[in-house]
Amino acid sequence: MRSRCTFCAIPQFRGSFVSRRPTEIIDEAKWLADNGVSELFLVSENTTSYGKDFGDLKLMESLLPELSKIDGVERIRLSYLQPAEVRPTLLQAMIATEKVVPYFDLSFQHASGTLLRRMRRFGDGEKFLHLITQIRALSPEAGIRSNFIVGFPGRARANIAISSPSLPKQGSMQLASLAIQMKMALKR
Repeated sequence: MRSRCTFCAIPQFRGSFVSRRPTEIIDEAKWLADNGVSELFLVSENTTSYGKDFGDLKLMESLLPELSKIDGVERIRLSYLQPAEVRPTLLQAMIATEKVVPYFDLSFQHASGTLLRRMRRFGDGEKFLHLITQIRALSPEAGIRSNFIVGFPGRARANIAISSPSLPKQGSMQLASLAIQMKMALKR
């Protein structure tokens, strides 16, 4: 059930994707709040897949309001959001739920759709920019963080998604331009 990206070793040593039961998470969050913790940081390999193994892809959307009701919890953050799995309902739940910080930890990895397919990932720079636009429309002040792989095997100069004065201008300009657009969209 786990996404098996070509560069990720986590599935080899962690096994199949397993979601914790919502009641277990809520009980742990209550215990943490009772012991002075004020911020919950939901961390997983792929937080957007939460509930998939239960047959409910919208489980996170219903979990967030429940966590928000816990006395003592002031902030809730989500990490490791896979861009291809970020649903409009999840975006709306993150923005609309009191105490959920408008912080989007999006794992873009690269801007080249071709290279992403080789990584067994989805999306491309245009789709990623659209996602950022959707986030900005819902929350103009949202924080957005990402990571990019620049040394993936088989990557050609034309796939480089960063601008560098040492690169030849032909082939990399389109992706360099996209990377600059993404950087500017992330800064807003």
